[in-house]
Amino acid sequence: MTAKLKIPRDYFIFVFCLYMFVFEMALVTLWNGFGYWDEFYAALVIPLLILRHVPVKTNKNMFCMWLFLILFILTALISNIFYRYQKVLYVAEDAFFNVKFIFSIYTTIFLFKEFNFLKYKNKIKKHVYFIISVLFILLVVNKILHVFPTVDPRFGMGSEKLIFSHPTYLASTSFILALLVTFLYEGKRIDLVYLIMTLLLSASTYRSKALAAVAIYVVLFSWQMIFKQRLGIFIKVLGCILAVGIGWSQLYFYFFGDQSDEMSRGVLMSTGWKIAKDYFPLGTGLGTFASAPSQYNYSPVYYSYHLSTIWGLSPENAVYISDSFWPMIIGEGGYLGLVWYILYLIMVYRVFIGSVRKTPCLYMAGLGAFIYLLISSFGESAFVNPYAMFMGFLFGMIWLVKEKNVSNLDDHIFNT
Repeated sequence: MTAKLKIPRDYFIFVFCLYMFVFEMALVTLWNGFGYWDEFYAALVIPLLILRHVPVKTNKNMFCMWLFLILFILTALISNIFYRYQKVLYVAEDAFFNVKFIFSIYTTIFLFKEFNFLKYKNKIKKHVYFIISVLFILLVVNKILHVFPTVDPRFGMGSEKLIFSHPTYLASTSFILALLVTFLYEGKRIDLVYLIMTLLLSASTYRSKALAAVAIYVVLFSWQMIFKQRLGIFIKVLGCILAVGIGWSQLYFYFFGDQSDEMSRGVLMSTGWKIAKDYFPLGTGLGTFASAPSQYNYSPVYYSYHLSTIWGLSPENAVYISDSFWPMIIGEGGYLGLVWYILYLIMVYRVFIGSVRKTPCLYMAGLGAFIYLLISSFGESAFVNPYAMFMGFLFGMIWLVKEKNVSNLDDHIFNT
């Protein structure tokens, strides 16, 4: 009689993390404490690094990635030392927010170093497909029975959010589920069915960034995975044009329209450039502009640039202060900080995406995550947003599979 295969502890931890990332922003409607899951996961990298003594191969790109991120933090800290616009506690909090995306990647690498993703791929896929099925059924039911409220009507229809606290989290979670389907893609029809379901879920929010990301991903995925063609410059440019075309109305409204100087996103962006010019080549420092800590302890920078009376940016109603990403980088880090951060993102791409170009499933999953983060960075906090840690979870998985030399494992999955 054959002994039953013992399922390792790492598998149960992995499944737990998967469900927590998927439903984090749904659970916050029950208890706000669940909203700290992504930060807890990112912070785990420190005890894991100390206790597990996990060696990580380091190359030139990885070294440069960390170097540029550290230089960005140090550049902003210089301004904190000089101008002292923010208390140390909130400066430290903002510093953590800026590194938690990369921390979440390394938490995954350290936590699941010994876990064999390929051996348990079918079990993992069942969980992913179960989650997708539940969410898609809820979407269909809601379209018919209107069980869950919709918000912020667009294109004549309300934005779906289902059980999540905001449509943004349904959009991002669904898109990441699409990337997980891609990660586990075997070229079967059922895989395409579930991929389509996730993209429809994301599109049902009618957020311009979600629609743009879905459109460009459909083009790139079809070209690479279905038509088996290399992703050259032409197809990438075509996808970018399509994404800009879909999101142009929102981009124009917030950043170029007649009312852009009254909209929080437009004002934050234009003010960010003013700060970079006024404090050249630095900015105002961590926790001082367009970041969550600058809202927790209201930054004096907002008074200096007359933003305290703008709706959504005032001390009494600061809900839109961190509703963007690049204004934070530009305002807090200045021109020099912006350069460091862009170089850091280029290295992130090279380390976790460019290194798996020859394995289409991994490459498309990583590229899709990077595209979504870049698109959303014009209208959300992107790389410091809770869903970025879910993306980091995915990047860590991609890195681990790559390190196990996929060419000697299951080529049917990762080289379809």
